[in-house]
Amino acid sequence: MKLNTVNILTLAQKEFADNVYSTRFRVLLALVIMILLSGSISDVENQSNIFEEGSFIAVYTMGTFLPILGLALGYDAIVKEKVSDSLNTLLTHPVFRDNIILGKITGGLLTLALVIILSIISSIGVTLVLTGIPVSMTEINRIMIFSFVSFIYISVFFALGVLFSVIFNNPAKSLITGIVLWAVFILAFGQITALIASVTTGEVLYSENEEHAQIVDQKLQYLSPLNHYYQAVAGINISYDEEDLKTSAGLFDMSHSLGQWLNDYWTNIVSLIVAPFLLIISSLLIFIKQDITRG
Repeated sequence: MKLNTVNILTLAQKEFADNVYSTRFRVLLALVIMILLSGSISDVENQSNIFEEGSFIAVYTMGTFLPILGLALGYDAIVKEKVSDSLNTLLTHPVFRDNIILGKITGGLLTLALVIILSIISSIGVTLVLTGIPVSMTEINRIMIFSFVSFIYISVFFALGVLFSVIFNNPAKSLITGIVLWAVFILAFGQITALIASVTTGEVLYSENEEHAQIVDQKLQYLSPLNHYYQAVAGINISYDEEDLKTSAGLFDMSHSLGQWLNDYWTNIVSLIVAPFLLIISSLLIFIKQDITRG
């Protein structure tokens, strides 16, 4: 690996500009923002105080729809260059493969940061302005941490998209694989884990005799990024063990300090950080050794 910071930043700047000016990105971002704004209006009408009750509408919307944006930014990051043969042309210049993929990943992550900023403004920001809820530095710190957790969460799906973009030589295959995994992990994961738990243990969840099925279901749930995101932000706990119950009800539980929150949910945060890191490392290693002369 021969890292050239100038090349990486130049490619990142180009990738960021391409993403921001992309019609696809703008349409998806507009749809997500509209959904978040509608949730904010609902919170205002219900006179909800996010620092007392949390904002589950915003958390649910971001947890469900932001991964689509992450996948949309990553699924063709490399494969579009393969298809257009621009990758071979680029490699004729003094630019190494690791610089190319790191530049594209950096540009994608910068775009994700912009997405998170706009999403927070559209959800929590609008709610706070319209309700007139007083905000101190304590609340601002929680919003900033919420932004960070949301960023690393959406980065998981962006990194998945990049990995598919490296593996596949067809953008359509990369996109379809990403959509299927989004549907599995976001829409149907709970039903899938419940079915697996029931089949493997011979027990039925939510019945009288379900102890072993509960254990299997709980362990499988830890594979879901959405589960870690919901636990850390909204305090939604899927554990069946009373001894594993958390003391705080998520990030916006103001009755507990940030230290208590971190003590309860640090494993969820670490899981969300490690997942995109491992996916990006995998993409980098595969891309460096890959034969890109194939169609």
